[in-house]
Amino acid sequence: MRLTTEVFILDDKAKHDAIRQAALIASHGAMGLYHAPKPFQLSVNIANNALEVVALSCHGITRGGALVDIDFQADYTRTFDTTVPLPHDAADGEAYILAVKVDPDKWREISEQEAELAYSFALIGENSPIDDLTLPIGCVVNQYGWHVNDVNFCPPCLYVNAHPMHAEQLAKTRAHMHEIATRCAQASDCAARSWRAVVWPAVWGIDIRLDKERDSLSPSQLLGVLQQFVAAFLAGCAIDPLIHLEERAPFEQFVAQAYDCRNAYSSIQQGLALCAEISVKVDAVCNMVEQAPVAPEPQPKPKPAPKPK
Repeated sequence: MRLTTEVFILDDKAKHDAIRQAALIASHGAMGLYHAPKPFQLSVNIANNALEVVALSCHGITRGGALVDIDFQADYTRTFDTTVPLPHDAADGEAYILAVKVDPDKWREISEQEAELAYSFALIGENSPIDDLTLPIGCVVNQYGWHVNDVNFCPPCLYVNAHPMHAEQLAKTRAHMHEIATRCAQASDCAARSWRAVVWPAVWGIDIRLDKERDSLSPSQLLGVLQQFVAAFLAGCAIDPLIHLEERAPFEQFVAQAYDCRNAYSSIQQGLALCAEISVKVDAVCNMVEQAPVAPEPQPKPKPAPKPK
């Protein structure tokens, strides 16, 4: 058999399809970044009504199982287009998602004997659907000029250790849980016994879990952990007659919140804000100390009556 370019491309396609099937099974059809030796990094340059991706380190998977494995710096000799035109009719305050698109029918040569799927970049409306061959990696906003939103946007991730922003959220959650578990453990004389009997084992279990699962935790699981803790706090307040929690609505709404990978980062941030608020309330409850019963003062014995003379 003669080895032609087509033979090598078909061989690459077959290998890629096998990897795609395995990746789909491992990710359960979810999209997002996964942990890699080199952390996620994105650097862009916005000028002349265009966005140029200057540097990118991105390792992830699309919902359709296409692997995204990109790592280039500013001095990289580009073999694909890294420039995207900015929308000329964008309204003030309008946001767009910067995404990597994978074309399964296009291949680019890396060497004489190796090729990989072709990548391209695109800007997608903030609320537009994401197809099975697209992976969001950033967000740009048209507000007083175009700029990157790197404050409250985090790309979808399979694991929290895949992106520094989610990793920071995990560290803050562990700190909150450990602090509250320690405070509850020290409050052996807390008057709110029913509240402590619910909250202490719940937060203690979460503290242990976060320590053991920190390398395999997903953003949805981290959000679930925060919801579990807030729910335990609400339950403790509901059953203890000594505690009256005002303004329960924000806590109840957070517990009932469904997971959405688009809003995972902001939802977890909301949970962390509630945890900080609960931490203050925990201190107040733990300071409700039971008063030991005061023993009655001994009464002087009555003097015997004088004997008659």
